[in-house]
Amino acid sequence: MTPRRSLRHSLRQAAKVVVPIAGCYVLLQLAANPFCGHPFTTRSPRERAMWDLGVIMTSLRDHARRTGPLPLEGGWPALVDVGVVEEVPVDPWGRPYTFSVAKDGQVEVSTLGADGQPGGDGADKDIVRAFTMNTAKPPSR
Repeated sequence: MTPRRSLRHSLRQAAKVVVPIAGCYVLLQLAANPFCGHPFTTRSPRERAMWDLGVIMTSLRDHARRTGPLPLEGGWPALVDVGVVEEVPVDPWGRPYTFSVAKDGQVEVSTLGADGQPGGDGADKDIVRAFTMNTAKPPSR
């Protein structure tokens, strides 16, 4: 056999193994996707908002851990100015999430739900995530 034919034979043999494995992987991903809770496959805007709020909360905590307390005033524009977020995040209904930091370090991120009004029941109920953040500056290195 010539080296060229040997290479061609090896590639065909490899393809016989790789293609079925890749096909199985794609099928498993498609089958599991509705159950994995990924933000783009959730079943309702409310579930997407809860996912978003969790991501926002984690981002705020990480930023505060690295750089110190979040701005107490100014809301989202202040966070855009200091680089915490690139732009004001909006909820699945097209309205900006609300954000506030109290002097005691209590942080609240929320959305008013589907109706855009305070309170409500079911899909219209407000979604609020709150946590307390350390208000002290991190140690300098």
